Amino acid sequence: MSSPLINYSLPSITERERDKVNEVLKTTSITQGAFLKDFEHQLAGYCGVDYAIAVSSGSAALHLAYKAAGLKDGGEATLPAITFASAAAGVMHCGGTPVILDTNPDGCSYSIDQLADHLEQSYNQTALLVTASIGGYPFNRKRIYELAAERDIPVIADLSHALGAFYKTEQGRMSPVTDCRYELASVVSFQALKNITTGEGGAVLTNDKALAQNVRLLCNHGIESACDPDEPWRYDIIEPGYNYRITEKQCAMGIAQLERLPDLQERRNRLANRYLEAFSPHQQIKLPLVQADHQNSWHLFVIRIPERKKLYDKLLQAGYKAQVHYVPLHYLSFLRRAGRVPQTPEASEIYYRECLSLPLFPEMRDEDQEAIIWVVEQHIAGL
Repeated sequence: MSSPLINYSLPSITERERDKVNEVLKTTSITQGAFLKDFEHQLAGYCGVDYAIAVSSGSAALHLAYKAAGLKDGGEATLPAITFASAAAGVMHCGGTPVILDTNPDGCSYSIDQLADHLEQSYNQTALLVTASIGGYPFNRKRIYELAAERDIPVIADLSHALGAFYKTEQGRMSPVTDCRYELASVVSFQALKNITTGEGGAVLTNDKALAQNVRLLCNHGIESACDPDEPWRYDIIEPGYNYRITEKQCAMGIAQLERLPDLQERRNRLANRYLEAFSPHQQIKLPLVQADHQNSWHLFVIRIPERKKLYDKLLQAGYKAQVHYVPLHYLSFLRRAGRVPQTPEASEIYYRECLSLPLFPEMRDEDQEAIIWVVEQHIAGL
């Protein structure tokens, strides 16, 4: 029998997570209870924000953040071409139009020049600006914020890959990329393969009290309790919301994962550094962006390489499943119909033709990484 394929990422689940989930099963409160409050409190502290609202998925978190930020019918929201489709789908769920712009050559967030040109021409139509960090790599958050702030456009950051990433502030201290210093809100994901997981799940992060209250309201059907002593059962719904609640079992798992995150991140760092050391002599390989003032979360290790499909097949034959992150938004059928692309995203298309995410996850064995490095080097030697 052949060995199973090793995926580009796998979760790390231990007895700590199982024990924590079992604590929930010993109670009668399996949703919207103490574990949710504890998880949100710990998450806000780790992410450096005042408020964290945990919900059922990262996609739900994006939808709620857009809605709470005021995106509505007819509003346009800009997105970088290289990001996952749910970032654009959430715009459409609010009745808005996704406007797809080019990324920088590294595939991370926007081409600043194209973004500046677009906002100069279309800022009256732009209701929201959505940023994204692919793989947890650095991007120019401050400059994007400055361009948006000049036109009073709120910024929402899709940081589904960036939990565990840090940057150096102007004061010289390291702060979480999730701190919402430049954004109205940020979103993180706890999907099965993310840096921490609750199986499925996500959160909206913000320092804005009003937005946090609105998100919390919308994720629970929009229900407001009347607090009427004569009719204590009464509630009202001012605006129809959604059932985007997360369960206590998921939150318990999230607490255990968050406690382990420093160790999980350290293992990712070691694996990433080993890839960097092995591949840096090879000029044919374009490596992920690394900056002295930024600590990557290394959710992904994305290389750019000639004849990508051949390397993908060679890795697959050796027992390792790489992946491509992502198919550009403007290639997707639903966005060809409903999105808007002011200019051809040329850098995004070049990036897409070359990018490949190599396996990297905390439980990955050193010998498997060495085998992957060998396959990549043999591929390079044959070019």
